[in-house]
Amino acid sequence: MFSDPVAKRTGDGWKATWRPHSGGGLIFVRDESDQDLAFVRLHEVLPRYGRFAHPTTAGTDWQDHSLVYFTADGDRFVARAWWGARVAISLVDLKPIDPGEFADELDDREREIVRRELSRLVTWAQESDSWLNDDLSTEETLFSVGTLVHFPGLLGMTEAIPQLRLLESGESFKDIFYGQYDYRRYFIRRLAQTALRRLGEKAGLYRQTAPFSAQSRFPFDPPEPQDGPTRHAELQSVRSGDGIAEVYRRLGPPDETNENCQVSGRISLREIVRRGKQFWRYDVDADPPYTALVWFDANDRVVRAVLYDPPFWTSPDVFPSDRQSVLGSLGRTTLAFLDQLDDGTFAGSTIERPAAGP
Repeated sequence: MFSDPVAKRTGDGWKATWRPHSGGGLIFVRDESDQDLAFVRLHEVLPRYGRFAHPTTAGTDWQDHSLVYFTADGDRFVARAWWGARVAISLVDLKPIDPGEFADELDDREREIVRRELSRLVTWAQESDSWLNDDLSTEETLFSVGTLVHFPGLLGMTEAIPQLRLLESGESFKDIFYGQYDYRRYFIRRLAQTALRRLGEKAGLYRQTAPFSAQSRFPFDPPEPQDGPTRHAELQSVRSGDGIAEVYRRLGPPDETNENCQVSGRISLREIVRRGKQFWRYDVDADPPYTALVWFDANDRVVRAVLYDPPFWTSPDVFPSDRQSVLGSLGRTTLAFLDQLDDGTFAGSTIERPAAGP
């Protein structure tokens, strides 16, 4: 079960902590004896919560890359979600207050926290080979490694570009996926590249995924990471009927596959594969930049490729549904909402190719 943020009163003030396994979707204010003084249901006060907070079997997932903190005067407890919305609670009146009334103050406070903690994270990345726990919360602030990499793009912190470049180049923070394509996913690199792009930069030549074992389906080394113009040129040569190994040879490992999409409670990966909706996603730093999805049938043959301008990393609002988001907190596609890719809600232009083979 997901945990929820807590502002806990102590003998000399307040401290931030988590209430474990409470299911997500709440913020608590508690006294020294852990008795509730107040609680807030996020679906009632956090803007666009119903769209971006995804239901799962472990509760409601909204906390990824969130930042929860006290204001400098210690009188307010604030949570900012990954999509940018805030909720604030007065610790004097024990009730929600409008964060828009002091938005500039909160922006400055968030930049201060991210600037300080990102510097510490980069120092650790340069000096240590050990695994760092993703949760970096303190008694003053609740945040994760992902928070520190995501928020510079949200806050427009161009001064963080050198630090994001260092984190982009590292190979820590990875996990492994098995399936159509067995690979490592460098999720901090993905966040760093998204933040860099949102700050007006191009991503460096680093893969977001990489094969981790010799596979008979891909009995060759992947090509070197490609810059935007090269990837764009290679995409133009993809044709219906091309095999998945040929796509891999031309374009290299994908930035995302449907097998590492964000999953919600509405649909299973098995159901997606049964429908034949298997895709590889590539983000292309061309002029202009765009996102490409290459779709495969059950025999791993290309059936279509769709180019989306603006690219998905620009904002979840490229799919401006009021009900749900096709993009999750990592910029990944949410399986349950794949139909939005074709229902006309995309706020931009699409080019579908190839319609046929050579």
